[in-house]
Amino acid sequence: MRMHHLNCGTFCPVGRYMINYRGSLLESGRLVCHCQLIETDDGLVLIDTGLGTRDVQDPDESLPGTLWQMVNRAQLRYEETAIAQVKALGFRPEDVRHIVLTHLDFDHAGGLPDFPHATVHAYAREFDAAMARRTPREHMRYAPRQYAGPPRPGRCTSRKARSGSGSTPCGRSAASARTCCSCRCSATAGGTAGSRSTRRTGGC
Repeated sequence: MRMHHLNCGTFCPVGRYMINYRGSLLESGRLVCHCQLIETDDGLVLIDTGLGTRDVQDPDESLPGTLWQMVNRAQLRYEETAIAQVKALGFRPEDVRHIVLTHLDFDHAGGLPDFPHATVHAYAREFDAAMARRTPREHMRYAPRQYAGPPRPGRCTSRKARSGSGSTPCGRSAASARTCCSCRCSATAGGTAGSRSTRRTGGC
């Protein structure tokens, strides 16, 4: 197995001392969207997607808003998108068979539309919350347009399902999602463990 560490989005908010623990409060800090691309015998597995092509091309429509961008100062570089880095490593976008989302915040799920052939794995309860966006905080965190259509949500295996009684689809009711553990895929299948490479992209 080989793992590639990717930066799929750079942010440069003011306040370097508070963010990076060096420099001054007036300097720009640096935050990145750390994603992982895993090579397996069953294709590629992408852990989080960072910002996507749509975010770079049309940030006013895709990202939270002008005030958010003024504060966070996303750098919006196409070469930092997951799809650009997958291609740069010599793979095709359709080689990404599974996408595992640690959570559904827009800066983790922004690249989903770039991989329409992938099966997406997420927490079902959070998927429900992200689609409903009932609170102001959820309106800031989630962008349902990123995952309302293809790629399709995967199936989330519940504790009960592991004993052979079925599975709970991501995005169903909160009642069913309460028993839902993290959606699973065979990210460790095959290959030689421990082999890894790193791609470091732009700074602030």
